[in-house]
Amino acid sequence: MKNILAKSLLSSLACVCLLAINGCSVIEDRADFGSNALDPSGNIVNPPTPKDSDGDGLTNDQEVPIDQGGTGTDPNNPDTDGDGLYDGFEVEIGTDPNNPDTDGDGLSDGDEVLKYKTDPLKEDTDDDGLNDGDELKIGTDPLNPDTDADGVVDGLEVKGALTPDTFRGGFGVDNPANTRHKDKPDVIDALDPLNDSDEDKRPNLTETQKGTDPLDPLSFYPWIYETPEGIEMEKAGFDYIPGGFDVDGDGKAETGFWMAKYEARAGSAITANISNLSEYVNKNFSVINATSALGYIESAPGSSEEPLAIAVYNPDSASVTGMYGYEAASIIEQSQIPGGVAIKLPSNKQYAHVLQLIKANKVDSVKNGILGNDVNVEEDYERAIFETNSNMQEFTSDLVKLDELDESSLPAWWGVEHPFYNDSDKAAASTNALINPDTGLGKNQDPYAVIVRGDVDTAGLVKMDLTYGVTFGEKGDIGFRAASDYYK
Repeated sequence: MKNILAKSLLSSLACVCLLAINGCSVIEDRADFGSNALDPSGNIVNPPTPKDSDGDGLTNDQEVPIDQGGTGTDPNNPDTDGDGLYDGFEVEIGTDPNNPDTDGDGLSDGDEVLKYKTDPLKEDTDDDGLNDGDELKIGTDPLNPDTDADGVVDGLEVKGALTPDTFRGGFGVDNPANTRHKDKPDVIDALDPLNDSDEDKRPNLTETQKGTDPLDPLSFYPWIYETPEGIEMEKAGFDYIPGGFDVDGDGKAETGFWMAKYEARAGSAITANISNLSEYVNKNFSVINATSALGYIESAPGSSEEPLAIAVYNPDSASVTGMYGYEAASIIEQSQIPGGVAIKLPSNKQYAHVLQLIKANKVDSVKNGILGNDVNVEEDYERAIFETNSNMQEFTSDLVKLDELDESSLPAWWGVEHPFYNDSDKAAASTNALINPDTGLGKNQDPYAVIVRGDVDTAGLVKMDLTYGVTFGEKGDIGFRAASDYYK
């Protein structure tokens, strides 16, 4: 009983104290002390923090069922759909926290945002006609509408479409299009810039570069031999030598060039007109193992014969032989083809280029598509080249400094099994006083030899003759032919 009275007394005292403090007579009107205190305007000061049980950025009240105005997510699971994104973040960016693949492209929202940087709200981020998941499946770039940069969007190349409404073959991502059919191994069109979508035999990439439509079979660029200069070159007896492969092993594919079908044939007489031999040699010849050719006289050499022009290429005429190397270069220099491209003595590399094609083709002709594809001609382009790799020797525009030549270091791509040169003094024979006597080589010696190609010895080995200086060869059975530079 005493305890009950004590408690009643304490309760009464507490009520009195509260009334005194609040200045009011009704307990229900009092403010609630602590975190829910009211400010003078009646607003709650420091309201209680809404509960977020799973720490996903959404309160438990927000994660109520959808029909109650909530998200319908699990308040005890920060990532309800298991896509790698917190529910709160999904609500913030607009994805569905209850659907791991909001846009239905085959990629989870988390992977799109965190891994691939694609748009989780758009099934085809780059608008190329393929959804993001399919692009990753086949290897194209979901952020780039034209993965191989050939001017045709990935969707058209994979689906084999000529136009967005016309499909050829009904290709899909499980069987992506490959209309070129020569890839080893097969490469789908959207990853092959040399694919030919409109089947006009011109690669998409080149059509785009040359301004023709890679999707229109009636829009195409002419082959190089169909151009005005190409027509003139073929009339003059030249064939286009296809490139598209690495001749010298430097990792870069060579382009093509024009080369005469035959060695130079007899034509009208042309006299070499050279005022300074030293300047002429360095302008028209390249020293492979030195920066320049030194020691030649400054004035023009004498010549007892008028060399013949290369104006006519007739297989029934005699080849032009019996002249100096510098005279052969001068004849070509003065025998340019009107309307064609500039010609000169071919380089050693160009001879190696032709020999590699002939060896691969196993006949005396060059063919595209064997060692590489040259987009300037059709893939099955083939032309005959005569008298190359035979016993008819020919001058090139390259010199070798003999006293610095190491026979064992000759590059394999030259295709030479047996080089021949004067090993006793490493000097080429010469018939004119071209060298300064102070060099100690003597007036009839030349430290630079012209690389002469086309000789096959009795054993059938291809060899290279390095005995001829630029002013020696008029008594030899050496001919020459012309070629253009490599196309830029």
